[in-house]
Amino acid sequence: MDILSHIPSGEKRKISSQDLAERCGCKTVRQLQERIERLRRGGEIIASSCQSGGGYFVPISTDELRAYVRTCENRAKNTFASLGAARKQLQRLEREIADQTKLAEMGE
Repeated sequence: MDILSHIPSGEKRKISSQDLAERCGCKTVRQLQERIERLRRGGEIIASSCQSGGGYFVPISTDELRAYVRTCENRAKNTFASLGAARKQLQRLEREIADQTKLAEMGE
């Protein structure tokens, strides 16, 4: 089923992920999200909003597109911040394991 034909133009007409999944024959919202992500990677502009119930839409103005770009940038910043913290923790754990291994080898 063609997802794009079910996505309205303009944020005021956005469609919820549940409704869109049902209309497109997706078994789960997660399946819908994966299909939308493939379309986006292929160059389709499918915006989403979490405000006022959230939903998907095709931006019809520079303001809508700018807001969506800003949302994506903020998500990316948050993801990279979390990734940085996880990498630091991984490095600490790897050093601890290496130190424990050295101590165990010295004790043999």
